[in-house]
Amino acid sequence: MDTLDNDIKFVAGVGEARAKLLERELGIRTLGDMLSHYPFRYIDRTRIYRISEITDAAGLSYVQFRARVTGVAYAGAGRKRRFTAFVQDPTGQAELVWFQGIKWIEKRVEVGREYLVFGRPSFYRGELSVAHPELETMEQALSRKAESGMQGIYPSTEKLGNVLGTKGMYQIICNAWTLAKDRIADPLPEAVRTRYGLIALRDAIYNIHFPQSQEALRQAQYRLKFDELLGVQLNIQSRRTAR
Repeated sequence: MDTLDNDIKFVAGVGEARAKLLERELGIRTLGDMLSHYPFRYIDRTRIYRISEITDAAGLSYVQFRARVTGVAYAGAGRKRRFTAFVQDPTGQAELVWFQGIKWIEKRVEVGREYLVFGRPSFYRGELSVAHPELETMEQALSRKAESGMQGIYPSTEKLGNVLGTKGMYQIICNAWTLAKDRIADPLPEAVRTRYGLIALRDAIYNIHFPQSQEALRQAQYRLKFDELLGVQLNIQSRRTAR
């Protein structure tokens, strides 16, 4: 059986429960399906902002900043209960808020410790707030080796986002790539690729998920769009021949 036909549940970080969720929410069943789930935009994970640089006027969709936890607080009850961590850096302060998974996150937030915070910024009365951010201790962040400084943001759903988040989806993509990278055959002959200026399929899949530069991303998109349009043309020709 082709490696790309392997069940997604065998990829590290997935398992039975998440495999069922991925199939139900996004129609992803196999390793090939996962690698064909392309990002719809990219963010620069090498850029670390100061809190004072993150403003409503800046129009940033996702941000990453270093900050130290100065305190925590609880509010509400039942389903309306929320957990807030107050953080600051030398330039300003912000609030990190969780409405779900409170028992899990409260054990991982330590007052006085510095974290790398990643998430979608919002503003209330001019103050920066990030709901359900991803947190890493600075020790973890400095030891982590990313495939690329440009991290893909993937199409998802609310239910899937609550379980995996952007970081979880990205990690599954990394694990899927590790399993498949040496087993990706290219259906296009080298002569055809040369004629149309196309990179190899393996390189295209790698650089659509982990672009090493803007030019590498452009070439990956060009190759994958070519394959998609070629598939449409072959399907039309097949039907024409059958008639």
